[in-house]
Amino acid sequence: MKRNSFILIFLFISFFSHINVNALSAQTFTRITTGSIATDAGLSKAATWSDYNNDGNVDLFVPNTIFEDNFLYLNNGDGSFTKILSSTIVNDGGNAQTANSETATWGDFDNDGDLDVFISYNGPNNQLHRNNGDGTFTKITSGSIVNDGGGSRATASGDYNNDGFLDVFVANRFGENNFLYKNNGDGSFTKIISGPVVNDGGDSQGCAWADYDNDGFLDLLVTNASDNFLYNNNGDGTFTKITTSPILNYFGPGGSWGDYNNDGFLDLFITNSQQNEPNALFKNNGDGTFTRITEGSIVNDLGISRGSAWGDHDNDGDLDLVVANGVLVASENNFLYSNNGDGTFTKILSGPVVNDGGLSLSVGWADYDNDGDLDLFVGNTSEVNFLYKNNGNQNNWLNLKLIGTSSNTAAIGAKVRVKALIDGTETWQMREISGQTGRGGQNSLNAEFGLRDASVIDAIKVEWPSGIVQNLVNIPVNQFLTITEEKVACDPFDCPDAAVFPTNETGVLGERITGLTGEVVYIDIRLKENPNKIDAFGFTVQVEPTHLAFIEFLPGELTSGFKFLNAQESSAGSGEIICGGANPDPIPPASSGSLFRLGFRVIGGSGDSSIVTITSLTDDVAGFSACCNIVKFRGCKNDGDVDSNGVLTPADALCAFKIFLNHQILPAECGTSGFDCELTAADPNCDGQVTPGDALKIFKGYFNQQQPQHCFARSKVAYQLYQISLNQATIVSRKNNQDTDLVKVSFFIDNPEGIEAFGLSLSYPKDKLEFVVVEATELTGNWLQLGGSSEIPGEIIVGGFNTEPLMGGASGELFQVIFKSRDRSLSTIDFEITELVDDLKDALIESTSLELVAVPNQFSLYQNYPNPFNPETSISFDIPTMDKQKIQTTISIFNVSGQLVRILMKEAKTPGSYQIKWDGRDKRGLKVPSGLYLYSIRADKFEITKKMLLLK
Repeated sequence: MKRNSFILIFLFISFFSHINVNALSAQTFTRITTGSIATDAGLSKAATWSDYNNDGNVDLFVPNTIFEDNFLYLNNGDGSFTKILSSTIVNDGGNAQTANSETATWGDFDNDGDLDVFISYNGPNNQLHRNNGDGTFTKITSGSIVNDGGGSRATASGDYNNDGFLDVFVANRFGENNFLYKNNGDGSFTKIISGPVVNDGGDSQGCAWADYDNDGFLDLLVTNASDNFLYNNNGDGTFTKITTSPILNYFGPGGSWGDYNNDGFLDLFITNSQQNEPNALFKNNGDGTFTRITEGSIVNDLGISRGSAWGDHDNDGDLDLVVANGVLVASENNFLYSNNGDGTFTKILSGPVVNDGGLSLSVGWADYDNDGDLDLFVGNTSEVNFLYKNNGNQNNWLNLKLIGTSSNTAAIGAKVRVKALIDGTETWQMREISGQTGRGGQNSLNAEFGLRDASVIDAIKVEWPSGIVQNLVNIPVNQFLTITEEKVACDPFDCPDAAVFPTNETGVLGERITGLTGEVVYIDIRLKENPNKIDAFGFTVQVEPTHLAFIEFLPGELTSGFKFLNAQESSAGSGEIICGGANPDPIPPASSGSLFRLGFRVIGGSGDSSIVTITSLTDDVAGFSACCNIVKFRGCKNDGDVDSNGVLTPADALCAFKIFLNHQILPAECGTSGFDCELTAADPNCDGQVTPGDALKIFKGYFNQQQPQHCFARSKVAYQLYQISLNQATIVSRKNNQDTDLVKVSFFIDNPEGIEAFGLSLSYPKDKLEFVVVEATELTGNWLQLGGSSEIPGEIIVGGFNTEPLMGGASGELFQVIFKSRDRSLSTIDFEITELVDDLKDALIESTSLELVAVPNQFSLYQNYPNPFNPETSISFDIPTMDKQKIQTTISIFNVSGQLVRILMKEAKTPGSYQIKWDGRDKRGLKVPSGLYLYSIRADKFEITKKMLLLK
């Protein structure tokens, strides 16, 4: 089982180095007051940065509402901007049908190398504008993406299905369903109409894509005027709505994702526009859950906040935060919080950014003057907007531009991780390229890193949405660097008929296929079509050896009868597989099918990938086109969420119990992922097996409203030493309409105190007995689950669990196992109890060899003996097997007048034959006179009376 390792890095900074750090981090801003960018006033809802003309200088687009033209400012490269007055993305203010823009998201939707823009409108249709590459735009007029009118408040671009093309999400108000448009890759979009993302309604205010669980797929946050929505990307084009998270129990205009504590996971800040309500910061725990931070001014300052954005404004190696405050009728100062590097923040109190007031709605960071530090734009309503130039400091920095090839060219969704020695400590930082920040903001699409005193960048790791990972080392600081996604030897999308990566029995052609960590994935090397016969061939398959380990090869459809066929690794661990074959009977021309099936064990972790390439084609396949494919890997979590719906439910517990009863094999009704991740999820104590105790922990998690989390149930440190035995086996005689006997075996336990979950394997002679059912007893009659199965004849898996443990007491019957007898001459049966788990893990096993005792099949009361009698007589009776475990039975003596003389017995009896004596005395202990007496039995609905004679 894969285990996660965590390295704890303890930071110690001396007093003197702390003084030095402050000196390096001194930071001021200057508000720009000249130029149209600083003097234009409007109802500006958004602040979006983008280098739309690809000149290396970031430009600014500001959507305005209420019949005003939008603002577009072209960066001149000298610190000034030119206002663009004529453009399709600008001139909508004069038309009441097209004005009222809210927010915008920039991205290269057609992958032609320049940034396009999608604009959301509150009322009119939304707009998509294609960049013509010459500084102008063409408005797209066809397709649902530009014809679905609504109260659209926010939008964000992201490649949620990792097909290399940017998709668009739109957040709508007034209870309308939100919109999701999948990019078809040909300039058109398909509106998604199924799934929770587009059917949850809500009064949505903001949205933001982010891969918060680091599985390589963008998840989605939607902020609402009521509870928020969080959707986890399943990696197959669908989403699971998260139903338990502190993020959901909060509402606000927008959220900003950023790794403020440098642990490699995106944290979340959400603004609150309610008066006298604080904003919220949620720390990512790294297991798919979040913890709300409750201390510090960053989460306790009161303001009517809307926009927010993360950015390392002082280049000290950690993300700071700016928050836009204000309403239409009241000006408020904005907030700026400086990250202290220890998980806390200091509120900045001086400087224009936090003292200029303003009716601010949106903010965005970008290095508009290319001097290595982040500048700030603030969008205001009914007044001029604010542009602040960062005056910089002595800290070092790095500014990265990413260009995708297999991924979307804007690289939205890519993660950049940078390692450097900062203040003597090896520090990793992470940025994810995003199409939205906060309410109405979009930072520059560049990844900007502060490096403080680092003199060199030790490593840069780029994780592209395609699954390709690029690594650079020993990079100089203080530079603008462009990284283009590596073009592999052959692009999987250039040749979609290349390789088949089967899952189960069916192959999927030309797609990135996900392999489960620790399992085996098979790769079919296929021949598309050959012009000539093939009687000898050879080629080399290369995989990433740290992610895929070669284990075997199998013949393909076209080579199953080949005399010679072989595939072997050139050297152990190289990942280079030499494949070849020869046969007197050639493969005929125009054939298609598989030549080889290669088996690999996935050793990569979740989010890793391996490109598979075919090279060195020889003999009859020499000169053929060779293509490649990508295998991506996913990990499974021991989190109890068997059905992967984001919450713990009784159904999860039931599936875990079924897995136990099914010999650790996933039942069909519980399998949804195709990778048996359900088996891992059903083992929340991470001990490698699914038991009733796991099912109980899952059910308790549901009952306590616990979130799914990895390894949340720990095994007991020690188990009570119980003593168990099989000490009763009874034969239920055949009735007239039965042709077999039933055998009941009782499972007894000494003092059962504390038992709430157990499991075991019971072996029985399959030639003599046939399993029927496991039945509860008085001890376990009200348990949540108790059952057994015998998928393998001769072995029964028995188990059960309950939220309330058993109380202490004398020995008791825990359960019964019912068999059909195959041999009516049975007198003894040998059983074996093994594989005890959960509360019976260390139990002592006593008798397992049982003599059979017959059990009546009907009630009977026999004539007393002797009769007449003096001084005592015996009364015999039978209690048959019924639905009840025990039957209340009363034996009474009456005189001939019907008066009660004595109750000989009144107790619950199990099925069997019994005898009781009467000594001729009444209930007071006095001897009764000679005469005729009546004795009767009453048991369940059975009642019968007989006569007896006492003679003295």
